[in-house]
Amino acid sequence: MKKLSFVTLAIAIVISATSCTHVRQSWPRSLDAVSGATRTGKFKTERYKKVDAVNKVADFLEKSGPYFFATADKDQPRVRPIGIFLKHNNRIYFHIGKQKDSYRQILVNPNVELVSISKEKDGGWIRITGRAVPDNNEELDKAVFEKAPGLQKMYNEETGFSLGHFYIQNGTAEISVGDGVIRFEF
Repeated sequence: MKKLSFVTLAIAIVISATSCTHVRQSWPRSLDAVSGATRTGKFKTERYKKVDAVNKVADFLEKSGPYFFATADKDQPRVRPIGIFLKHNNRIYFHIGKQKDSYRQILVNPNVELVSISKEKDGGWIRITGRAVPDNNEELDKAVFEKAPGLQKMYNEETGFSLGHFYIQNGTAEISVGDGVIRFEF
């Protein structure tokens, strides 16, 4: 009797699942941020020239923050807020102290993801995925300290800490727009 009940239950689940219209809809796997739970929203891929795509990302980031930055620590994801980005030489840069675990994690596994929410009324969000490429030079230090002078108190010869810079290579941005998401590469 128990076998019959189990078989009946399994058949009922299969019939129920195949009769649900929302299950049969074809959605891109990467659409989870729109609403994987309710399958609502619109997804659109757009193509821009690199300079226009970088400007679009930078414009959104200027209106948002903090930026939540994810790395991999062996098999464990690690997420932390970071406070500044920089558009420099047609690239999007982020900055982390070289003494931090997150900087070492980037050197081991450069695949990163960043998320931020707009400070504007619409509350839109951006998700950036790509490879972090270290690019440390004094020109970047000067540009960052000009944008965020308070960082010089933490990163200087007296403290012994230095700021690591990295840009996003092979980046993909997803930006919420109304009830949908646009995706583009930069």
